[in-house]
Amino acid sequence: MSEQRGYIDFAAGDQATHGEALKRYKDLAAWLERNGSKYGLPARLAELDHSGRETVVAVYGGDAQVELASEDLSPPRSLRLPRLRFAVSSSPALKKTTANFLALLTDEKKLVSKRPPNPPLRYVETPVFRIESDFIAQTGDITRRDGSGGESIYGGSFNDEKEGLKIAFQKGTLAMANSGKNCERSQLGCLQYSAVGLTPVPFFVTLTDDPSKLKKLTGKYVAFAQVDLLDADSLECLRQLDALADGRGGTVKPVWIDECGLEQ
Repeated sequence: MSEQRGYIDFAAGDQATHGEALKRYKDLAAWLERNGSKYGLPARLAELDHSGRETVVAVYGGDAQVELASEDLSPPRSLRLPRLRFAVSSSPALKKTTANFLALLTDEKKLVSKRPPNPPLRYVETPVFRIESDFIAQTGDITRRDGSGGESIYGGSFNDEKEGLKIAFQKGTLAMANSGKNCERSQLGCLQYSAVGLTPVPFFVTLTDDPSKLKKLTGKYVAFAQVDLLDADSLECLRQLDALADGRGGTVKPVWIDECGLEQ
């Protein structure tokens, strides 16, 4: 059985503000397509020269009754980080762990939680609730969304698969969270390692290449996938995740899984 290659598109920032900026841009683009010819302008924002952009800023406010800033003539910058790509273990001894992860990654089973308010069992839109700089980023709490919950496709938790405990951690290792022996749920990275001051929380990816830090994880958490460290986007994603740490175990701005699945 060949390994399966997955991806996660993380995003970070203010979704409401970004949504408002995107709406302004789309409204402006639609207005220009309808009215550009009246002012001797092209129908597309991308085709405007400097003079045309000044004209749009001058006339759009009066026509649409919307105050326009020069930055509104360009689409707002995406909130997405570069794509994180990884290979999921094909080991039969990790079959239960990887089947659970892949089902939540792809949402192929369309499952919902058995616990009120019965959220969908999928990683999409799950917050990254904890980042420890130069250590780990944690996500995957699909029920409570704050590190205190999580649910597997098997209902609740399931036992550790010992094969994953034998895998040596390195930078970009993905591992299932647990809250004690034999307590796997949905979280990729729920650490319970009191020696570094972490509380038991939920799916993690390692951000460090420090051997002393990685050694503390090996044998304690079930590793099952590895980020492609030869992929420039993946390395940049890890770097940007690390930069989002607030120094107190949280994040400087909202961070979440915007999209995820299997690469074709």
